[in-house]
Amino acid sequence: MLGLLIGGLGVCVGIAALNPPLLLLALLAGFGAGLVLIIGGGTAIAALLGTPQITANGLLVVDSPGGFFLFILAIVGGTVLINLWGDLQNRRASGESPRRVSLHLCFTFAFLQAMILSISTQNMGIIWVAVEGTTLISAMLIGFDTHRAALEAAWKYVVLCTVALACSLFGLILLLHASQLAHVEGTLDVLALTNAAPHMPVPLLKLAFVMILIGFAAKAGFAPLHSWLPDAYSQAPAPTSALLSGVLFNSSLLALLRMEPIMEAAGLGGFFHETMIIFGLLSLLIAALFLLVQQDIMRMLAYSSIENIGLITLGFGLGSPLAVFAALLHALGHSLSKALAFLSAGELVHFFHSHEMNRMIGVMKRIPIGGGGFTVAIMALGGMPPFPLFISELLLISAAFSLNQYIVGVMILGGCSVAFCGLLYHSCRIILGEDAIHHHHIKDEAHDHPHEQETAIIDVVNDAHVAIGREWRHLALYMLTTFLILFPVILFPPFSGILDTVVMSISGGLR
Repeated sequence: MLGLLIGGLGVCVGIAALNPPLLLLALLAGFGAGLVLIIGGGTAIAALLGTPQITANGLLVVDSPGGFFLFILAIVGGTVLINLWGDLQNRRASGESPRRVSLHLCFTFAFLQAMILSISTQNMGIIWVAVEGTTLISAMLIGFDTHRAALEAAWKYVVLCTVALACSLFGLILLLHASQLAHVEGTLDVLALTNAAPHMPVPLLKLAFVMILIGFAAKAGFAPLHSWLPDAYSQAPAPTSALLSGVLFNSSLLALLRMEPIMEAAGLGGFFHETMIIFGLLSLLIAALFLLVQQDIMRMLAYSSIENIGLITLGFGLGSPLAVFAALLHALGHSLSKALAFLSAGELVHFFHSHEMNRMIGVMKRIPIGGGGFTVAIMALGGMPPFPLFISELLLISAAFSLNQYIVGVMILGGCSVAFCGLLYHSCRIILGEDAIHHHHIKDEAHDHPHEQETAIIDVVNDAHVAIGREWRHLALYMLTTFLILFPVILFPPFSGILDTVVMSISGGLR
């Protein structure tokens, strides 16, 4: 699987250097999307059915938890690539060079490849290299538009995440030293570390875990280590933001979950779960409050991501089978919902030429497909029934009360209520609002940006690019909306049995 992706990346780089025609770019986009959907999805399904996929002398292992997150990556990554192809058509029509378009595809495929690698191994060293690779590659995508705000966001992202991951590297060195003190040959394989954990010095293992946690928590966007996230999500192109929120977080979270069996074997399971609960609550409550005061639509979705990151982390922190089931359900639902939200918001930003929500009025009437997708995404992210996050949040609260974690349960309920109010407050006017002043402003703005209209009239080729790009982007929105509508199917056999297998694997340790 990785070999094919590396081959695809090499083709992408070569074509980029040759300044390719549009047809080759279309074939390349289809090739990349097919690889992610078919190869990644097939491997994920095989792992979910109970057949671990092992390659490269055991270095690459896709178990059932890895298969679950790889399945999410296949779905979200594939649909985002379809949307990206449409977005790049618009970039061509607006005069962007074929070389830059090719490089955009190149960085996106490399980003997906690095995330696949981080999910497809149980070696903490390889995981660290892959996650650090996602930082360097995705920074290129965040700053790709090269305007001042985007470049600042990219540099902030690189500096903060690299420093944090340096802490994780130090933690891995401590973990390796602890394994040597346990008279085990130096290794960072999770299974070997789990077997050696009972003989490791407890203080050293605690310190190693804390350092590892700092790096991967910052990379995932846990509050209060999230300061890079709103800037990066708001300045990146919409397809990149969809990947950052819908897939990258899962890769970093899985890296932390790989530490759970090691901590359990050393008798530090309580410390692991308490730490995850603390980070989960901080992320939920801080993000819910910040949601109330946002003016930028992309920053609003960024803080919504942090809120949902907190809920997923709380599920794994509580640790019971019901809580883990809720966390997995929430992870899948959030990835689909947030990908749809960012891609739909990208349509709104393109139409209104602004990120400011007070300039986006009545989108259901003005841009029905983008507005419809945004409406469905907001309803799902707000936890409205029958969307998946309603089910997962209800199960998570039930799990907290069943474990006598009443304060945690009440805080989850309160945080979700505040976040729902924030999303509802900002979104109702965007979706249904009527304001003659703003309508007049939008008309004026369209006259201030006549380039696209003139291009459509004068340049027939560019007009075709715009039309084709719009259809590809709309196809991605239709696909994600369909996935969300069909989501309840996962609660029934045989899909529920597959999810139960993942739950038991995580509840009993990721071994």
